[in-house]
Amino acid sequence: MKTIILAAGIAKRLQPLTNKITKCLLEIDGETILSKTIKTCINNGLKDIVVLTGHGHKFTEEEIKDIVLKNKIDDLKIKTIYNPEYATKNNCYSLDLAVKDLNEDVIVINSDDVYDEKILAKLKPIPSSALVIDNVKTLTEESMKIYYTNSKVTDINKKLDINKSYGESIGIAKIAKEDMNCLKECLDEVVRTDSDLYYEDAFQLMFDKVDFEVCDTDGLKWTEVDTLEDFRIAEILVEANFKS
Repeated sequence: MKTIILAAGIAKRLQPLTNKITKCLLEIDGETILSKTIKTCINNGLKDIVVLTGHGHKFTEEEIKDIVLKNKIDDLKIKTIYNPEYATKNNCYSLDLAVKDLNEDVIVINSDDVYDEKILAKLKPIPSSALVIDNVKTLTEESMKIYYTNSKVTDINKKLDINKSYGESIGIAKIAKEDMNCLKECLDEVVRTDSDLYYEDAFQLMFDKVDFEVCDTDGLKWTEVDTLEDFRIAEILVEANFKS
């Protein structure tokens, strides 16, 4: 099983903190978000990792080398793929680059997620493709909402009706091996249509062709870091819940 961490974005809303680095290199409690993400993977036996880099990629590569040295795990493999068009093409293009040569189960993680590692423990054994969904929090207009009908995901979009939505996609997903060709086809179609779209747009195309399950967080803590306010929330979350 491969794990893909998408870390190419410019993160304009976090500038000036991200003028030179991507946001997953911001530190919380003396450790980068990327380091925390990779540790959650290692602790769940996910040691074959691909990091999609772009903005500040040299700094990201240096951090990965440091992470590998600090963890000293013989079977840990971390590969980087550089997206040279990170400034003009969105994460759908990045994921497209990452999966071109893959034919196995894949877990996709947004690099700006800070989350309880038990979420990966719930997701990993699910045999089918699945989205991790916060089924507890109160939804807002900015939530990446989903519809879930007849035991499968049918829609994903921020514009969905809050009252009809099942929950919020947190930016972690699993694509089963048998669905990888479908993912590649849908990513290619979205990139051809508009390379500034998101991988969720490819997922939307997939829903008519393959079944996606949900992996509920059931109250396990997480947050994404898009703004300075989000960053402060992440610091509080780590201090209160994840600090060892």
